[in-house]
Formats: sequence, C-alpha cells, structure tokens
Amino acid sequence: LTLIGICTNFFNGFRYAVAGYLLSYCLGGDITMGSLIINFTVFMGIGEATCMIFGGLSPAFTKWIGSKRMAFVWAAVICIATSVIFFFIPMDRGNMWLMILVVILTSVGVGFYSPLLWSMYADVADYATEKNGTSSTGLIFSSGTMAQKFGGAISGSLIALLLGAAGLVSENVIEIDPTTGKEITKTVVTITNIDSVKNMIWMLFSIFPAIMAGLMIVLLKLYPIKK
Repeated sequence: LTLIGICTNFFNGFRYAVAGYLLSYCLGGDITMGSLIINFTVFMGIGEATCMIFGGLSPAFTKWIGSKRMAFVWAAVICIATSVIFFFIPMDRGNMWLMILVVILTSVGVGFYSPLLWSMYADVADYATEKNGTSSTGLIFSSGTMAQKFGGAISGSLIALLLGAAGLVSENVIEIDPTTGKEITKTVVTITNIDSVKNMIWMLFSIFPAIMAGLMIVLLKLYPIKK
C-alpha cells in the first residue's frame, strides 16, 4: 500500500509539475476563451474542484463496486484511459476545451481513489492489530506520509532530469542590479530542441501518469484485504 501511495503521488506530481510548462511551451502561453483566461491555476483548478466533488462520492462509488480494492482498480483504469486519450489530443490551442474535458475525467478517477487510499491504510492498521495483538496505527499512517514525500520529491527530480535530457536546461545566473548595485538571481532557461521538449512535456502529463496508474493496479493484486 505504501508503494501504491508513492505511485499516486507520482501520478499527481508529474501532472501538476509540468502543467505550467505545457501551457507555456506546448500551447504558447495563457489562452483567452471568451471572458475566461485559461492559465495554470484555472487549468488545474478545474481538476481540483472535480477531485473534491468525486472524493465526496467515493463511498457511494465503492459501495456500488463492492469493495475498496476493486473500486481503486476501476478508478485507476479511468486515470489510465483518460491519460492515454490526452496524449493523442493534437497539441493545439484550439483543442483547449477538449483538454479541459479530459482533465476533468481524469480528476474523476483521482477523486475516487484519493480518499480510498487513506481508508485502506486504516484497514491495514486494523488488520495489523488483529494479527499481532498490538496497535501500530501511527507507524502505518506515517508510511502514507512517507509515500507523499517520496512521491513528490522523486517525481520532481525525474521531471527535471527528463526535461534536461529532452533539451530544456534551467540555471540560476547572478547579475548586478544597475539601479541598486545589489546582486540578483535570475533563472535562465535554454532550449536546445523545442520539439523534443514539447513531446516530453506532453508525455509527462499523459503517458508517464498512465504508467503510474498501471503500476497501481499491478500492486493492488498483492493487496490481500478484500474489505
């Protein structure tokens, strides 16, 4: 379950970390659609709102499916399908509404599995108490926090490495402010292969998360609690 937790944080980490790059480099910056400006906050905020709504519906979804384990599997299947669909959307500003729709559908799956994960940690704690006769709830739930830290840190590092390999190099340069004479630090981004960088960003938002969702399903086969 800890490994599954790491995968869920990889899934979210990849998507949120590259969404800004996706809008800036793949779509050419913020997009104005009528009176609405689609920027990073709006683009991912729509998904967050969807997650909150379907997180509240997760208990009903689980009851309908029949078990937490299978509900988690189906939520991961939704994430795989929608992430792969996003990859095949043409990289064009005119497809923004379609992209938003797919982001919303992906967030349905994320909304379903997010509360399930912590509920399953509680089941593991109950199982451990029954099996061992001692409570290890704190230790078990701390592994969930560890999964968050590992997933966030490692996914962020991988994004930097993969974008660097694709041709995007970001470095801090110290300059002297001519008005104040003080040192200031500026971030300079150099792109050696724009097409390669665009494709990598697109994959980090779609194919890589789909792989993580697939790993969740594989790991769930090892999860023995059928509650």
